[in-house]
Formats: sequence, C-alpha cells, structure tokens
Amino acid sequence: MTPVLDGLLIIDLSTGIAGPYAAMLMAEMGAECIKVEPEEGDPARGLPGFFVWNRSKRGIAVNLETDEGRDIIYRLLQKADVFVESFSPGQAKRLGFDYDSLSNLNPRLIYCAVPLFGEKGPLCEKPGNEGVVAAWSGIMGGQGGLGQPPVFVTLPLTSYGAAFLTAYGAAAALYVREISNTAQKVEVSLVAGSLAMQAGGFLQSESITPVEITRNIQQGVMPVYRLYQCQDEWIMVSCGNQTFWNKLCIVLDRADLVSDPRFENAPWGITEVEHRDELTAIMADILSQRPREYWLKLLGDADVPCAPVSRREEFMEDPQVQHNRMIVTVDDPHMGKMKQMGIPLTLVENPGRIKSPAPRLGEHTRAVLSKLGYSEEKISQLRDKGVIRG
Repeated sequence: MTPVLDGLLIIDLSTGIAGPYAAMLMAEMGAECIKVEPEEGDPARGLPGFFVWNRSKRGIAVNLETDEGRDIIYRLLQKADVFVESFSPGQAKRLGFDYDSLSNLNPRLIYCAVPLFGEKGPLCEKPGNEGVVAAWSGIMGGQGGLGQPPVFVTLPLTSYGAAFLTAYGAAAALYVREISNTAQKVEVSLVAGSLAMQAGGFLQSESITPVEITRNIQQGVMPVYRLYQCQDEWIMVSCGNQTFWNKLCIVLDRADLVSDPRFENAPWGITEVEHRDELTAIMADILSQRPREYWLKLLGDADVPCAPVSRREEFMEDPQVQHNRMIVTVDDPHMGKMKQMGIPLTLVENPGRIKSPAPRLGEHTRAVLSKLGYSEEKISQLRDKGVIRG
C-alpha cells in the first residue's frame, strides 16, 4: 500500500525538537525528507531524543553563510513540496530563506515556520527555548498548587505540541494546494504548542466556576482522581464520574462515603478544599494498608479505573504496547539496536514506515549533491572550502 505522502519532498532546516519532529512525522507517512544541518550539527544531537526526531531522513551538512551553500539549498527547494525552518528572528530573511524569497523561487512550496514566540508581537525577538516558553506559558507554574513552588516539567510539551500542529498544518496546506493550486505559509510557534497542550485549562467565562486549586496538586487535584502510595508502590485511582465513585465506595466497603454530606457531588463537585483534603486523607489511609497489586486486582475486578504508576522502561515492555507495535527496534549501524517509539499514527489502509535511523552529520551530503548534478570534483572542492561536510 502506498503511504499517503509518497512522492513529496520535505527540506528540513529546523533544529531542536519541534520542527525536526514534525518533519519526521511526515517522512514516516511516505514523504522524502532531507535534513539540512550546519557544519557543527543540530544542537539537539547531544540529546537521546535526536535519534527519534530525525529518523527516516537523509542528512546533509551545509554552511548557509556561504553563497555556494545557499545555492545548494535553493536547488533542493526548487523541487520541494514542504520547507520547515526554526530560524531565530531575522535570520531567515538575512540568509535569503524567508517566505517571500522562497515562494518566488518555488510558488508551490508549503513554508512551515516554527518560531518560539511567533513572528509578530512584543516578544517576537525575545531569545529563549523550550524551558523559557514552558515556564512563561503556565505549564510549570500549573503543576505545583496553591502556595507551592512551580514544578520543572521534564517533557518538552511546548515543542511536542508545536510539532503536531506543524505536521497538521502542513497536511492541511497540502490539501488546499491540491484543490486550489495555491501554496501558503504555515506558522506554529512554541507558544501555540503550549496553548494546544493546555487547551482545557485556558478557559474563562462568567458562567463557569473554576475548580479551586488545592494547596498541593503534585499527586492530583481531586481525592479520587489522583496518585496514592500503597503499602509498597504508587497507584493511580481515576474515578472520573459518579458511577465510578459509587463503585469505589462499594468495593472499599465504605458505602457511608456516598451519603456523607461533606462529599456531596463527588468526585468533581466537592466544593470545600478542607472536605477534599479530608477525603484524600481517608483514601490515603485505606490504600496504604495493602500492596499495590492487591488494589489493582480488587479495583480492576470492580470496574474501577486504576493503573500502576510505571516507569518508562516498564511501559515499553507492557504487552499492550508490544502488541500494538508502539515500541519498535531500530537498528542503527553506529549506535546498535535501539528501542524507540513506533509510528504513533495508524492509517489502516496506508500505514507509514520507519525508513532508516537518524543520519550521521552530513551522512548523505555526497549522494544528495550528486543527484542534484554536482560532479565528484565539485563536491570535493566544496568540502575542501568548508561549504559542506560529509
């Protein structure tokens, strides 16, 4: 079966996480993707995630500060369908890779820009990175609780959100191009990624009463939708509606909790913070008296949503994950066999595939330039002059 993006060419000049991840998602749906790095390499090469965000691509290393280096990319872009960049403010225009320049070069090119704060507004030129945006946009501050310090979030949520939106935006723009023969620019900032990853939290209305944040929410906001320490390890009890709350009370032999006026309208409608704290203390005492496996079986048999709090290594080996090929082994000729995320999107009739491990710096420079028509002598000259690497 033919992958849905088969025949398309993506030129990925982005670095970091968001742009490269977006390009990878499209590459594994069938598009050919060429990753262009500076001669010193993508700064994210030092992160383990680089091997996932950049797999299924061919890699070239080009000095864009030279006319000959820029000419190589222009020649690639004349044939390209999608361009992905994450330049700092003003850098794209200075190098000649801004939208106006490239749309004149190739009117059918979908141009994807992934700036930090957006290309307009009072912060558009502010320097930063994933951590700056995550802190500024409420992700880290929202994890602590009332009167508590913020919590450093280890997952790069703003970048992941921006990556998904960029791939989504590129696909939408390609569809528009197909039906109207009109290309366009797609802009997805990391701020937009943060907003998308917190969509349910950015909500204000006179008709909506916000849930009052408790003093400490690092294990959860509500008493029966939170993490608890069992006699040995941690468990997630996840009663998201009144039916599950009732089942929980029955299986714990605490039917009295259902009629307790303090916990009226549980699980989400307990209005007083002190009452939520009291129910949390009751639950903590009950669950601390038995091992986790005991509670997982008891609650599971009673159809009460719950889960062990697993380490990532445990999750990767879980039979459910293995059965659905959510984790696969990629054989890297230099790093060896690596277990990685599989293709997260499943199109039953047009499945994607992981084509190759992430490229070494400049691994395919010679092959790509040869295909563009550069002679072996010219390629060697460009390498000796420091225009290319590989």
